[in-house]
Amino acid sequence: DVWLATTNGLTRLPGGDQSRAVTCTRADGLTDDRVRSLAAGRDGGLWIGTYAGLSEWRPGGNGCRIRRYGPAEGVTDGYVLSVHE
Repeated sequence: DVWLATTNGLTRLPGGDQSRAVTCTRADGLTDDRVRSLAAGRDGGLWIGTYAGLSEWRPGGNGCRIRRYGPAEGVTDGYVLSVHE
């Protein structure tokens, strides 16, 4: 898959096929639509740094399976400039 970090959310092109593109936004669970950084997780997930915090995309299906991380998980709100696992 090809992943695009944009100012309008996170876009996934399954198999690089633009006709099957899926875009995940704040409405789907991202902390912000302005995606700043991405890092592949060891388990097939994707860590997403945004201008308002940290999110995680989870594999399984074709939709937006997003989890937000915030103060309750030990992550402060604000810019996430880079993500590394």
